[in-house]
Amino acid sequence: MRQHRLSFPYLIAFLLLLAILACNIPGLEGEVEKPTKEPPIAAPTETSRPTKPPKPPPSYTSPPPKPTLTPTEDITTVMPCMLTANSEVTAYKRPSLEAEIFAVMPVGMPFYVEARTADGWIGFDPAYAQAANIGVFHHRWVQESGDVTLEGDCIDIPVVVGPPPGVCFTMPMDDVPIYTDPDTSSAVLITLHPYDYVKVEGKMVDNWFEVDLGVGNVEMEGNGWMEGMYVNFNGPCMDLPIVSP
Repeated sequence: MRQHRLSFPYLIAFLLLLAILACNIPGLEGEVEKPTKEPPIAAPTETSRPTKPPKPPPSYTSPPPKPTLTPTEDITTVMPCMLTANSEVTAYKRPSLEAEIFAVMPVGMPFYVEARTADGWIGFDPAYAQAANIGVFHHRWVQESGDVTLEGDCIDIPVVVGPPPGVCFTMPMDDVPIYTDPDTSSAVLITLHPYDYVKVEGKMVDNWFEVDLGVGNVEMEGNGWMEGMYVNFNGPCMDLPIVSP
């Protein structure tokens, strides 16, 4: 009996045919899971918002009428006290006929009145700068008479004590202590203030000055001592005598 031998190429072709047939047989290949479709998402529905009731239109009312101001009394302007010379009048540096003459006042020119004395002298502002002269030493003085006219509010002009002529005074620009002795460790008799003035009696070689508190406007008796750095002279003070405590 002859044995039939299949050649190798025929064997390969046979195997390929079997493989093709196996792929086409239903049920032999795995089922592929098909993707499932998700249900469509419903679009959100808008909820109706509550509507605000319309605002009523604003009502306009006319403003109340402004009150009418009626003056209850007349307002008058108070003029300062002014001095005017009706003729040529001599003015002095202190309220005394024995004082140094300042000038002859021009006729018709007004000056501000700032002080008066009990014995009838009128102190006015001479209208020029005086660096160290304050208070009664800043004024220039005329006697009250028919040769001068006062106009304005002259009732409240202050009455002052006028410095006598021929006396050296000191008039402090700041508060200055007066000591019992020429030593800052001694007791303070009084403190002079601006516009106060006292008589200067003499000086010491170490720049202390003796003052007479009874001559001036501080209304105090006795003598005291002032440091030289605070002295502010007015009057004949060039030839003060040398004194000792």
